[in-house]
Amino acid sequence: MAESGGAEGTDNSARTYDDVVDEQTAVRLVYRPQPADALVGLRVRERIKRTGLLLRGVFLALWVGQWLLSTVGRGSIDVLSTVLFLFVVLVV
Repeated sequence: MAESGGAEGTDNSARTYDDVVDEQTAVRLVYRPQPADALVGLRVRERIKRTGLLLRGVFLALWVGQWLLSTVGRGSIDVLSTVLFLFVVLVV
């Protein structure tokens, strides 16, 4: 009998979710940047910038090598090839 009296006293957990919350509530999440987030963003941008500069350098070196090989192979400077080479140098 003592057990049934203890069980009746703890029967408060039978509430449903609707009993606890009468109306729907909306949750609004707000992102607040932290200094660490800005630092990570700057590091990623710097890494991308270094990679881009490296790729530009490699691309430019390949164009210079191609232009030099074609000029030496023919024994004369081709105007169209030189103009195209200068255009690529300016773009890169």
